[in-house]
Amino acid sequence: MKKILLVVCALIILAGPLNAQILLGTEIGYDLEFSNWTMASTQDHVMNNLVFGLFFDAIYARISADYRMFFAGTSSDGTTTSKFVDTIVSYADLTLLLKYPFDFGGWKFWPAVGARYAISLQYTSFGTDYLSSTDYSMHDLFIIGGFGFDFKVGTIMLSPSATFAYNFFASPYAEETSGWTFTDFDVEVKLGIAFPF
Repeated sequence: MKKILLVVCALIILAGPLNAQILLGTEIGYDLEFSNWTMASTQDHVMNNLVFGLFFDAIYARISADYRMFFAGTSSDGTTTSKFVDTIVSYADLTLLLKYPFDFGGWKFWPAVGARYAISLQYTSFGTDYLSSTDYSMHDLFIIGGFGFDFKVGTIMLSPSATFAYNFFASPYAEETSGWTFTDFDVEVKLGIAFPF
């Protein structure tokens, strides 16, 4: 937490001399996550997640803190597809985006790259609480690429965005001895509503 506060303070200090417009807002979004588990067979998983949280923007950097919650999904072993049942998954996401805005007068377009650290808050499926076992490590680190827009509407700023994220720690195991290989990535769209100051 101290590191995050130091980063925010540094961004404010850097933004001040540039006469930067600092934004503080809230956001809501939809996250579509794809996972592949491969050993003797292949299992494909698709998870639909709701995302909502807060963000701080200082022109060239955006920091967000979000709550991500699974609400529906499917699993396939190559021949059979079934809906997830009795599955509860939620994360606290901390994201840092480095971006470069292009000003087009009344609106801005910005490409961005960054990282997201996902802290698993709850991961229960078919009666198994994975967070209670030391065999599993459910936290994830994603690298992110994407883009967004800023539109001023009256006194507020609308900020839609879209990102692609690749998970560097896709395996749910604390030590990889299962014989499975894992890949995991997601596509996320958000709408932010911010107040400039």
